[in-house]
Parts: sequence; C-alpha cells; structure tokens
Amino acid sequence: MRTVKKELEAALGSKTKLKILVSIAQEKNSLTRYQIQRKSGVNPSMIKKSVKDLVDQGWIKEIDSTPKKYMLNMEKEVVKEFVHFLRKIGVI
Repeated sequence: MRTVKKELEAALGSKTKLKILVSIAQEKNSLTRYQIQRKSGVNPSMIKKSVKDLVDQGWIKEIDSTPKKYMLNMEKEVVKEFVHFLRKIGVI
C-alpha cells in the first residue's frame, strides 16, 4: 500500500505534472491533451507521458471519447485535498 507521502511525490514530483494537474483543476469540463498542453504551457513531448503517469497513479481519469479527454479523479481523497489546497491558496 502506497503511503500518502509517496503518492504525493509520484504525482507532484515534477513541475510538468504539477502544471498539468493545476490546468485540469482550473477547468470545470474535461480537457484533451492538446487543451492541457495549451493551457499549461508544457512541452508537447512531455504531455503524453505525464498524463499517462497521472492516469496510472489515479490522479486523473481518462474519458473515453474521440479525442480522449481527461479530468481530475475527485473520487480519490488525496485529489480532493489537493483541489481544496489549490482553492485555499487562490490558484483555482
């Protein structure tokens, strides 16, 4: 079982993943990888791997559509707390 600390390190261990999570959190609707890239300013070559990592870690959900879309996994307690923190500090 992963500890919360390890989970945070895995999800927030890079500036790229943090930018992606914040960009998704700022939107009410799900986003495509292209929209995430445009909104976050992350290099397009980093988006695919980072989004996949975040999906694998359960931080974001992949919506089965064409093109695929992504949203935060608000069923996960650590994600809820992360969003609460972002609201508290005025990021979203």
